[in-house]
Amino acid sequence: MVSSAEPSVTMRSWFVWFAGAGVYLLAVFNRSTLGVAGPDAMIKFGIGPGQLSVFVLLQVGVYAVMQIPAGLLVDRFGPRKVLLAAALTMGIGQLTFAFVPSYGLALLARGVLGCGDALTYVSVLRLLTSWFPGERYAMLASLSGFFGMVGNVLATVPLAMLLPVAGWGPSFATAAIICLVYALILVRPGTVTPPYLQLPLEQDPPTRTKNFDLRAMLRDVRDAATLTGGRLSFWVHFTTMSGSATFLLLWGFPYLTEALGYDRALASALLMLMVVVQLGLAVVFGWFMGSRPDLRMPLVIVTCLLNLLVWVTFTAWPDGRPPFPVVIAAITVMASGGPASAVAFMLARDYQPRQRLSTGTGYANAGGWTATALCSVAVGVVLDLAGARTGVAESYRWAFGTIALITALGLGRLLVWWLRSRRELLALQVSGGQGPVVVRRHRFDLPHSEHH
Repeated sequence: MVSSAEPSVTMRSWFVWFAGAGVYLLAVFNRSTLGVAGPDAMIKFGIGPGQLSVFVLLQVGVYAVMQIPAGLLVDRFGPRKVLLAAALTMGIGQLTFAFVPSYGLALLARGVLGCGDALTYVSVLRLLTSWFPGERYAMLASLSGFFGMVGNVLATVPLAMLLPVAGWGPSFATAAIICLVYALILVRPGTVTPPYLQLPLEQDPPTRTKNFDLRAMLRDVRDAATLTGGRLSFWVHFTTMSGSATFLLLWGFPYLTEALGYDRALASALLMLMVVVQLGLAVVFGWFMGSRPDLRMPLVIVTCLLNLLVWVTFTAWPDGRPPFPVVIAAITVMASGGPASAVAFMLARDYQPRQRLSTGTGYANAGGWTATALCSVAVGVVLDLAGARTGVAESYRWAFGTIALITALGLGRLLVWWLRSRRELLALQVSGGQGPVVVRRHRFDLPHSEHH
């Protein structure tokens, strides 16, 4: 569990958080652009749905693979340097994506963008740990997600309006230039590290070194991943965010326009609705999880069950064309996944020791993005296979069934590790210790004698 003296809050604390959260806003904007630019990308590069899904699979796959290295980098070099590298890398990747002429080069550019994106959120969460006391973490982690949702907003209606007017190159080049200019904010060393953490490495303990020690890094990863709380954080993130992220990042806009026949304006408005609901729920969930940490896992489980119901509904609906009110309700429920996923990072903060906190956070974050990559490619593959034999709406019906299966798998693993974490907390309480939350034994709890 995280220890050490809690920092006091100053105006500089808020400035540092805003500076870091601004990078995350840009990261989510860049990540989400294909949500509305997907049809344009298929025309520009002459590709089909399966090849379009590779864009997101590559970017999200790189993001997921980079989460643990990103955490290791933050633990050793501090968040300012990592955020600076993130802004520069995203700017270069997006600028390349704006002007490449071929599908292969566009994939390469999107992979570079994914590398920069991967460095952001872990760094922002480390800022919260360094600059704010623990009781503010839940709310500020949710509000950091709020910045990402603003990036989603900017990647829906505004980008959808800009693309037909300005064209592909200028639209994406503008995003790239903003990233490169924003990097100047992060050049000042004083922007990101409180005085008591500045020596020697913008982080705690003299036990950390900048020397490249692969064996120590691998040991940190192993230790972060073998903690029961670490496993639970992975599966919480895997299950809560993957379906909604897949819908927002890639398949929501094509589904609404191609399968349901909505025009671009209505489809963009529905995606905007999803983001706006996320914004509201981020604040509500953040307050709730901060004030009642004992109920955060029940909140996660209810959220996962409701989202599973959405994908089962889409899959089971006859002819694959649910009526408009059902679509509105489904989008509203899906919006709960992102805010609920913040619980994964609270678990990482509670269970991982401070010297490998960012490594543990990266491990948790990898869960959701691994699932998002799986969902994105699974939908694309099924659409390609079913498209020749069924109508568009019917193809999406079967494709969304893969998201239901992946969500069910995640929920099952989540429940297993939640019960195991409860068993450990109950044993700790019996021995007189104190865990991050107080739990009471219920009939569904595992017996103490059971082993992993």
